[in-house]
Amino acid sequence: MANPATIRAALATRLRSINGLTVYSRWPNQVAALPCAIIGRGAAEPEQTFGRGDLTKWLWDIHVLVSLAPGYEGAQDRLDPLIATSSTGGIYGALHADRTLGGAVDTLFIRMLGEDDQVEIQESVAYQGYLATVEAWAS
Repeated sequence: MANPATIRAALATRLRSINGLTVYSRWPNQVAALPCAIIGRGAAEPEQTFGRGDLTKWLWDIHVLVSLAPGYEGAQDRLDPLIATSSTGGIYGALHADRTLGGAVDTLFIRMLGEDDQVEIQESVAYQGYLATVEAWAS
């Protein structure tokens, strides 16, 4: 079964190809720079091919955050390019440019781009963000 640390590191490497995006490979104690992407824990479903353990399906949550200042409209304007499903500039394009994550997985898909909402990490500090769910298959 694939090592989750290897997949997390490969996801972070791909996301770092987005100009100006700070990437955290796990939840930080404090967000130092925005916009940022945080790779959440991956849930695994091993033994996906006839119960033989040939493939594991991993689901990874990627949280993308921007500042709420100076307001909601500005925050949405900063989020939109990051969630665009085009081939450049956002999460989708960065991950689909190498769907094997440099050989760390067999293939990956973006399963969902969730709705944007306020997120609070540090006490009394709110961000505007959205959730991308990535499905990765690895042997």
